[in-house]
Amino acid sequence: GDAQKPFLLHCRARAQWQIARTRPPIEPGGPERYWDSFQEMLEDEHPDWLDPQTQMPLPSMEPLEDYEEDCTTAPDDIQREIEENRRAWANCKDALLEHFTSMADDRDIEWLDKFKREGGALKAEDFASIRDELFAVTPLESLDMLDAAGVLGDLDQGLCQRC
Repeated sequence: GDAQKPFLLHCRARAQWQIARTRPPIEPGGPERYWDSFQEMLEDEHPDWLDPQTQMPLPSMEPLEDYEEDCTTAPDDIQREIEENRRAWANCKDALLEHFTSMADDRDIEWLDKFKREGGALKAEDFASIRDELFAVTPLESLDMLDAAGVLGDLDQGLCQRC
C-alpha cells in the first residue's frame, strides 16, 4: 500500500523528520523494525551519523525551509541538490528496492521518467555490487573529509552569508 511507498522528500524537509520509519527484520522471519521519527531511527540504526558529543543530528542534517517541496524561493544550489537526489533515485531505485524489501515501488512519481537514464539505470541484480560503496561513508565522515579538503570553511561562510 501507500504506507510502504518511498517517502522521497529531501532529508532536510521538515516532513521527513516527522514521519515514522520501518525497516525489514534483521533476522529472516523477525519483526519489522519501527521508529516514530527520523531522529529515533538515526539514534538506533545510525548512531555514527550523530554528533559524538551530543548524540544529536548534525546541524547540516536539520530541516531547512529551502528544502520543502512547496518552497518557491530555494537558491539554485538547493534546487540542483534536490534534482540530483531525484536523478539518483530514478537511476538507483530498482537496486535499492532489492535491499529495502519492506518498501514498495512507486511507479507514479511524476519526475521518474525525466531523470532516468535509459540503459544507464541500475537493475535489481546490481545491488550486491554497489552495497559496500553505498554504505561506506557516514555523514560525520563526509564532514571530516570536507573539512580535511578545506571545503567546510567555505560552506560555513556561504551558509552564514545567507542567514
